[in-house]
Amino acid sequence: MALTVEDGTGLAAADSLGSVADAVTYLTARYGAANLFVAETDATKKDEWMRQGADFIQALYCQSVTGQRKTTTQAYLWPRLYATRTDGPDYCEDVPSDSVPLAFQYAQFEAANLLAAGSPLIPTTGSSRRLKKLDVLEFEYDDTEREQSFPQIERLVKAYIPNSGLLKVGRA
Repeated sequence: MALTVEDGTGLAAADSLGSVADAVTYLTARYGAANLFVAETDATKKDEWMRQGADFIQALYCQSVTGQRKTTTQAYLWPRLYATRTDGPDYCEDVPSDSVPLAFQYAQFEAANLLAAGSPLIPTTGSSRRLKKLDVLEFEYDDTEREQSFPQIERLVKAYIPNSGLLKVGRA
């Protein structure tokens, strides 16, 4: 089944933020033609990775981006009303409400690329308490696996997330 790409109108049936062709162009420019996603000849697999990548971006950022959903029936977090992009403490711009920012399309492409390489996007985490004794002292600590981070995705979208590492320091 072919992808339904969000076109900026808030499609209820959308299952991708960008097209496979755009993903191939983006990933080829960054990682070359031998990249696993780019080199894959099965269009169904590419579509599957794109859907999973879009779902991952949706799950990761649906509560943290600026603005509000354009429609109540749209499938994904974009398009948005009143969204802003902030690059540094002194720059802010409005995001058009009839489009999906390239940064989020690229983030989806990066997620699809990770899936093509066999990387799980949402890792299984387990919790375990550990007890260590040192002479008469006992230490109990949580040895829970921490969630993975995806710097190649996070760097793309951080300008759309309020308080994402931006700190303005000044004198009183």
